[in-house]
Amino acid sequence: RLAGSSRGPAARAVRSLSSALGVPLPVAPAAEVKPGRTAQAFYRNLPVSPKKLRVVANLTPKLYWREAMMQLEFCRKQMAVMVKNAIESAAGNAEAQGLSKERLVVDEVVVNKGKHFKKMDIKARGKTGIRKTYFSHLRVVLRE
Repeated sequence: RLAGSSRGPAARAVRSLSSALGVPLPVAPAAEVKPGRTAQAFYRNLPVSPKKLRVVANLTPKLYWREAMMQLEFCRKQMAVMVKNAIESAAGNAEAQGLSKERLVVDEVVVNKGKHFKKMDIKARGKTGIRKTYFSHLRVVLRE
């Protein structure tokens, strides 16, 4: 919240400070947020750990979507196919919303933890452990 807003304890503190000093304090103008023309694609429960998927997903932000597709085309990791499909789906969603495909930029790629399975891991001498299989969620946002 900005210091110049009329509510909240921070605003009251600024008003009391400015009245005590006798000098008006500068107030930041309200941030103008342009309505973003974005398109999103969500891929959930991808069978790969978030740590591995983030390595590939971090290759694409701030690239035009065609450049990101080329970057992922020549990436040697298997997760590149998943990220590539998500970007392609987001580009299709953008076209359905009436956005121009030539001007689309990958704004953000977010990888989150999904569920995990616990499996029995059989070890030597009759002992067992727990092996976890991780899943992840992927969100791609394209901006015009």
